[in-house]
This record gives sequence, C-alpha cells and structure tokens, in this order.
Amino acid sequence: MAKSIIIAYILLIFGGFAGLHLLYLRRDKQAFLYWCTFGGYFGLAPLRDFFRLSSYVKEANNDSQYVADLAQQMRKNKKPPLNVTRFVAKILIGNAWCYLFIAAVPDEKIYGFSLHYLKYLGPFASALAVWLVGNIGRVKGSFKWCLYGAYSILPLTINNFHAINWSCVASAAFYEWKGKEWRRTPLPKHDFFAALGFMNVEQHSNNIHLAVVNSWLWVCGNETDQLGWAMY
Repeated sequence: MAKSIIIAYILLIFGGFAGLHLLYLRRDKQAFLYWCTFGGYFGLAPLRDFFRLSSYVKEANNDSQYVADLAQQMRKNKKPPLNVTRFVAKILIGNAWCYLFIAAVPDEKIYGFSLHYLKYLGPFASALAVWLVGNIGRVKGSFKWCLYGAYSILPLTINNFHAINWSCVASAAFYEWKGKEWRRTPLPKHDFFAALGFMNVEQHSNNIHLAVVNSWLWVCGNETDQLGWAMY
C-alpha cells in the first residue's frame, strides 16, 4: 500500500519525537536513533524532517521520478557523495555513545578487579553509531570500516587517553573513504502496525541507553561524593 504524505505529516506532528513517521516510512534505523538521542537531539531532527518528508514518502513509495533521479545520481557518482549533515550527525552521535560508554565504567575496582580496560570498547560504541547513521535510506556501508577507523586512533591514547574521543571522527572518515556505497534495492516493506512492534525492540535498546546514562551519573555522583562535595 502506498504511503500517504498526509498520514506521514500527522505522525510527524504528533509523534515526531518518537519517530512514528519514520517507522511508517520504513526508516527504522533512523527512528531508533531518535530514541537514543532524546527525540532527535531534542526536536532538531524532526524539525528537519518537516522539510524532507516529501522526499521520504517518494522513497518509500518508489516514486517513478524519485527512482529516475536516484538512478541518474548512481550513474554520475560511483558512491554516494558526502552529506555534510549526516557526517556531522555521525560525529555527534558517535562521540556521545563513546563518551557515555567510557564514563559509565567505574574507575574503582569491583571485587578486586579493575574494569579500566572496558573503556577501550568506547570506540566500538562510536563505530556502531557511525554505522547506524550511515545506513539510513538509499545509502549503506560496511561496519568493519567504521570499526577500523574507530580503533585507528589507539596509538594516540598511549600518552593521552582522552584522544579516544576522536574515534568518532576517524570512524566517520573511514566510512566515507572505504565503507560507503549505494543501496540499490528498495527499502523492505512492512506493515505500520508491525513496525510499531519494532518499538518494543527500540524500547529495550533505549532502556540500555538510559542504563548507560544512569551508570555515568552514578559514577559522577560517586566521584563527587569522594571529593567531599555537597550532594543535593
């Protein structure tokens, strides 16, 4: 069944923060990222969607003019050109995931074991975010290049561990350099109400994301308490 632009706008207006319009238009990964960034960076992404929704609907419906324009772009460019907005989104979300993961690892020993080395999984979280942002719409890419890029900065962390936060930039750069290609098949079809079932998966994933945030807050609060600062 063809997607309705009217329904899409209604879902955007009343459920844009939850990504309902994206689930309706079969852009599940993008909807998931909205959940992980508290409504698409507090409403900025849904606001942008307001101006791009027509293109999303045409893509979901495999509109003949949209397909013709896409085919022309594919002939002109061997791989998708750089999208500055999406590149910035990769860096922002990748950096946020990396930072939250690292910050959630406590510095003190747990039952005599140090968990410090778990912080080196931060670039993995960064690469995962870059890959998810990169695999939206008619663009896809390999996760391995995101991972290679994220961990390419490890030598920089020998003298300065905080350099690990640059993993998101390196991951995004490697994705653009080697990992990106056109998605030549249409988006898989699914029923909107079946897509709402996907929200259960999103909810569990979001709970994990919130758990990491809560762990980070606990670690920060614990460190603050040890420094003797007043707790309110």
